[in-house]
Amino acid sequence: MAGWRFSRSWQLRGVARGVRLGVAGLVLGAAAQSALADVWAFVDPQGVAHFASEQIDARYELFFRQAETFDTRLDPPPPERVVTAPAVPDPPPPPSRLLAFFDSSPSYKSVRQILQDASSDHNIDYELLQALIATESGFNTSAVSPKGAIGLMQLMPDTARRYGVDSDRHGPLERKLTDPRINIRAGVRYLRDLINMFPGELELALAAYNAGEGAVMRAG
Repeated sequence: MAGWRFSRSWQLRGVARGVRLGVAGLVLGAAAQSALADVWAFVDPQGVAHFASEQIDARYELFFRQAETFDTRLDPPPPERVVTAPAVPDPPPPPSRLLAFFDSSPSYKSVRQILQDASSDHNIDYELLQALIATESGFNTSAVSPKGAIGLMQLMPDTARRYGVDSDRHGPLERKLTDPRINIRAGVRYLRDLINMFPGELELALAAYNAGEGAVMRAG
C-alpha cells in the first residue's frame, strides 16, 4: 500500500515547551497515486502532533477529508444533469486536542491571515492549504528540505523564480523564501496553476506540487 513516509520532523519556532510537529512527507508512487487524500493526526503527551495518510493506529483521528471533495475550479460549469445520490454524512470535526495545538501555535497563528487572503484570492480551500503546509513544513518558515526546497510551502528556487521571486538588492532569493507572505503567495499561485494544468484531478495537482509536474506526466 502506497502512503507517506515519515521522513521529516520540523521544529516549530517559538512554541512553548518545545512543541514539535512530526510531519509526513508526501511520496509519489510510480502510478502517481494520491498525494493528499485523508490526513489523520494525533497529539501525543509531549505535545508532538503526528500526521499520516492513513489511520496507523487507534490514536489517529481524521483531521482532513480527501482533497478531491474540494471544488477548486475558478468557474465550475453548471451540471449537465441532476443526479440524486445517497446523502454522504459530514466528516467528523478535527479532534479538539489537535485544534488546540493549532490555536496555541504562534507559527500557525502568525500566517493565518496571509493564508486566508491567498485562499480567497486564488479560490483554493483554506483547509486544503492548511493541510498542505502542515505536511510540507509543519509551519516552520525556515524549513529547508534535503533537496533545497525552502519555507512554509517548500518551494524550490527555480519554481520561485517562475513567480517573480529572485535575488536583488533587497536580499537573496533563499532568504526571501523564508518570508511567509512571499512564500505563500508564490506557493499558492503555483498550486493554482497546477490545478488548472490537471483539471478535475486535484490528486495529480497535489502530486505535481510535491514531486514536480514533469514527474507526474512521466508517470502517466
